Amino acid sequence: LLMICSFTYTMIFCLAVEIAPGFFVHLFNSSSQELFEMTKWALRIYMAATGVFGIQLAVQQVFMALGQAKISLFIACLRKIILLIPLIYILPHFFADKVFAVFLAEPVSDFISVTVAATFIQFFYEFLYHLALHDGHSLMFWLLVFRAVVSLSNIRNCSHLHILSQVGTRFVLIQILIPP
Repeated sequence: LLMICSFTYTMIFCLAVEIAPGFFVHLFNSSSQELFEMTKWALRIYMAATGVFGIQLAVQQVFMALGQAKISLFIACLRKIILLIPLIYILPHFFADKVFAVFLAEPVSDFISVTVAATFIQFFYEFLYHLALHDGHSLMFWLLVFRAVVSLSNIRNCSHLHILSQVGTRFVLIQILIPP
């Protein structure tokens, strides 16, 4: 559900920008017609891959909810630091229009980071599925799902649900260490 909602939200926003970039540009610039036209052109390029970015947002939240902060941090840094900055310097060497190449770095970075995030979550779910169902740890699978739901619903502030989530996680670890 989180993946669907995030993807839908970013796709609607991306389509709105692609269909009517002038509306969004007009919110911030109404003085110069030349700047208005140039910004409309640049905004379409810059926002081209924003539609799929909701997948990365959902994956980051899932990893945070499951206690995998390092993976979530890596995915977050991948888009803007690891990919975008080098692409801003690399892409202008391959295009005659250098400004276009700099703006193109953003959607290329978005697309690559979403692909990496989707790959990470796919491997992680396959690992959990194998561990939970094939090794007889179905309880562990459902408790991890419960912990993710609690964390993602922002209900962790309620102490009884937070405690239940923490107890469930510890119970899962006991189930792993002492096989059925």
